[in-house]
Amino acid sequence: EIGSVKLKLTVKSVFIVSKTHDESLVSSTREVARWLLSKGRDIPYNVYVERRLETHPDFGALQLRQEEPSAKGRLKFWDPKLAQEQPHLFDFVITLGGDGTVLYTSWLFQRTVPPVLSFALGSLGFMTNFNYADYQGILENAFRDGVVVSLRLRFECTVMRSKARLRDSHARFLTSRDLVEELMGEEGEDTLTH
Repeated sequence: EIGSVKLKLTVKSVFIVSKTHDESLVSSTREVARWLLSKGRDIPYNVYVERRLETHPDFGALQLRQEEPSAKGRLKFWDPKLAQEQPHLFDFVITLGGDGTVLYTSWLFQRTVPPVLSFALGSLGFMTNFNYADYQGILENAFRDGVVVSLRLRFECTVMRSKARLRDSHARFLTSRDLVEELMGEEGEDTLTH
C-alpha cells in the first residue's frame, strides 16, 4: 500500500463484480442491483452486472425491469473486454466475494481502476473491508460523503524459461539452451520463451 486519499465522487455508473462460479452470490448481486436501480435513490444509477447474469434465472433481469420500468435502459451487462477497453464508463466498483474477487477486478481493469468497495462474502478477507449485511448504509455514505481510497501498486512480470533447441535443421536431437544466452539475444528461432 502506498497511501490513501479521500475522494468525493459523483457516481452515475456502478460496476458490480461477484465471485466467479459462486451461484449463491447471484441473489446477492440481484439484491444490490435492485436497490441501486430503485426509485429511492437520489441518482438514477446505471448498473453493470456480469453478462452471464442477463439470462440467469436466479438473477431475473426481465423481472427487475418489470418491477422498475426505469431500469430498462439502466441495467447493463459487462464482459472483460468492456472493462479493459472502456474503464471510463464506470465511476465505482462493488465487489461481492473475497480477496480473489478483488484481485480479479484489478485484472479486469488493466489501465485505469475505478474506486473499488469490497463486501466480504468469500473465504479470504484481507482486502474485503465491509460487511455485506450493511451494504445499503455503506453505499449511501460512500456516495454521499466520499470514500477513503487506499492506493495500491500492481506489478507486471514476465516469466522466461529456457527451451531446448535443435542442433541444426537436420538434427533430430535437442540440445539444452542456456537462459542467459537467450536473454543476450541468441534466440533466433521461433521459440519464444516468455
